[in-house]
Amino acid sequence: MNESFAYFLGVLHDAHIICREKVCQYGFEIEQKNKEYALYLSSLINELFSLNTMLEVRKRKWGTYYRIRVYSKKIYEEIMKYDFKKCLAKEPKRIKRCLIQGFFDAEGSVTVNEVRMFNKDVELLEAVRAVLSKEFGIKCAKIVRSNGDVMQLPIYAKQEKYKFLNQIGSTHPEKRSLREKKRVKKT
Repeated sequence: MNESFAYFLGVLHDAHIICREKVCQYGFEIEQKNKEYALYLSSLINELFSLNTMLEVRKRKWGTYYRIRVYSKKIYEEIMKYDFKKCLAKEPKRIKRCLIQGFFDAEGSVTVNEVRMFNKDVELLEAVRAVLSKEFGIKCAKIVRSNGDVMQLPIYAKQEKYKFLNQIGSTHPEKRSLREKKRVKKT
């Protein structure tokens, strides 16, 4: 597995995976509010799978978002070969970093006070927490309920937040810009 594909596997946590056997529809859809990031993901998918994705502009009452759709049984079967938690356990550190970065970009947030990652799968969040702690030396807080059945893995301590942002980082423009602002203030 290369770093780009590992990042993509992390991003898929915010995708809608499609498996409609009766109508032979397989693939995934990713929706994103940030156009720059949507274009980046589209380019990454084009690079990984040698295809041209279309970026659809969608309007809702809460704003504009961008959708990337890929319908391909071959690509669906390829991505379904990988179990994120197993990859976190067995891949080398550089790949784990990319898996977590993609997951954070898809399911995370960063504020002045904390870094957080969200998911309904507590075991997945525990796996991320273990890798961050053991392999990157980043101390995370306990996993807590965020809203309904969604859980969150927070990183509260300022020093640990900087470790996360500097070691794992982000490709998402909004998360990356906050990291860069903080790095300037820190030095």
